Amino acid sequence: MSARTESGPQVTQMPLAEVIASLASVPQLKLDGISSERVKERVLEKEDGWYFTTRGGEKGPYTTEKQAKRRLTKYILMAQEEGRSDRPEELEKVG
Repeated sequence: MSARTESGPQVTQMPLAEVIASLASVPQLKLDGISSERVKERVLEKEDGWYFTTRGGEKGPYTTEKQAKRRLTKYILMAQEEGRSDRPEELEKVG
């Protein structure tokens, strides 16, 4: 289970049953999955191609919307993995 705090991502290892119980105990919690509307809003078209936005700025241009979405998915997965790794520079290679 991971969460982003002011100091950065925090990752906690726990059994799936505990994760489910923890999430169920906070009914107002809203999770952003890769296919969520919020993530979809991060892909945009400009005159020179397709981009996706991150906290650090825009990444692109990409030739197609599909390509930008794929790169955004890869970026999100790598950002989640960053919390478990000491190699945050890998995120810069995605864009």
